[in-house]
Amino acid sequence: MLGLSSGVRAEVPEDSTLQHLYDLHLCSSLEKQCHLAHLVDGLPWQLDLMAGHLQFGEQYRWSVQLLGTESSDSNTWLWGWANPTPGLPTTLLGAAYAMRLLGASLGIRSWTEPMQPHEQVDGSELALLASGLCHTQGYYRAPYNDGAAYLLIQDPHVPTCQEPRWSRLAQVIPMALSQGLINDRRQALKSYLTGFGCVIREKDGTWEVLDSEQLLLHVQFDETNRVRSLEIHPPIDQPVQSWDHHRGSSSTVA
Repeated sequence: MLGLSSGVRAEVPEDSTLQHLYDLHLCSSLEKQCHLAHLVDGLPWQLDLMAGHLQFGEQYRWSVQLLGTESSDSNTWLWGWANPTPGLPTTLLGAAYAMRLLGASLGIRSWTEPMQPHEQVDGSELALLASGLCHTQGYYRAPYNDGAAYLLIQDPHVPTCQEPRWSRLAQVIPMALSQGLINDRRQALKSYLTGFGCVIREKDGTWEVLDSEQLLLHVQFDETNRVRSLEIHPPIDQPVQSWDHHRGSSSTVA
């Protein structure tokens, strides 16, 4: 665990690689983004960076961390800890510093140098990973004239998701598998599902996933450990949701 006085911490298993970290965190981070998108859809936003507050309409006002900024003029990424804005409070940079320490520990050079070309650092992909590593409630891309700021939302007042678990899985898993950021699909899904407290029973390359002893989904893998098919089992009054890797699409099974 790597932590700072601001309370931000980044936790990683020993001998982790960058790819392994994406495998562990992508699904859960995507779920947080889907939930945030639902909460703030259509609401105007306003950022008070010096105060560390991001506001959406009159409904929400949340504390944020500045992870970094992207410039469309220079096509570069600048880490928050290297931002030259005068008087920028260090309390806004805990997550950025935690990622820097983690990068030094894992030998990820692009996380330890102040500025990187877009080819080396993609702000959205990095923010997804940082959201998982730093245990935040998600991230927001705040655009401005010649770029965007990537803000990690770190606030316990963000409403929790009330959507049924099966419905969240039906949205998140196909999205995660199509992102192209996951290498070990078994590890990625295992990390996500066991994070819910689900139990996985495996037989002949097929997972039966149980939630509170109720069947939640079936996952079938091919010989290369890619997901061949996914079948989500909602409550009995809802249709079964299925996803086929080869078609890259979902369907409803009556």
